[in-house]
Amino acid sequence: MLGVQPGRYKTFGELNKHVLQPAVAEVNALAPFSISVLPVKQGKRVTSVRVGWLRKDSAALHEAFAESQRPRFGRRARIAGTVEHILPPVPSISRLVREDRKRRSPKTS
Repeated sequence: MLGVQPGRYKTFGELNKHVLQPAVAEVNALAPFSISVLPVKQGKRVTSVRVGWLRKDSAALHEAFAESQRPRFGRRARIAGTVEHILPPVPSISRLVREDRKRRSPKTS
């Protein structure tokens, strides 16, 4: 169902790190519900996974809709919270002085 070739990941840890957790993070960021995936073990071996979901509150639902409307570019970084926000460009001092002079000068017609 996840499009992983049989035998690609030897252990559950590899599958969890490279496939399950990124998929869960993306679904939780975009869907109107949240999911969780928990391994079910017998001894030390993971035999299956248990999937649960619940409805998001209105604030989380609004954020999921907003993220779905943003471009896909940079989505992984936004979901992971590793995006660096930069300030908008600040005009130069000379531009500010020119604009101030224009504003203060009397208009002649």
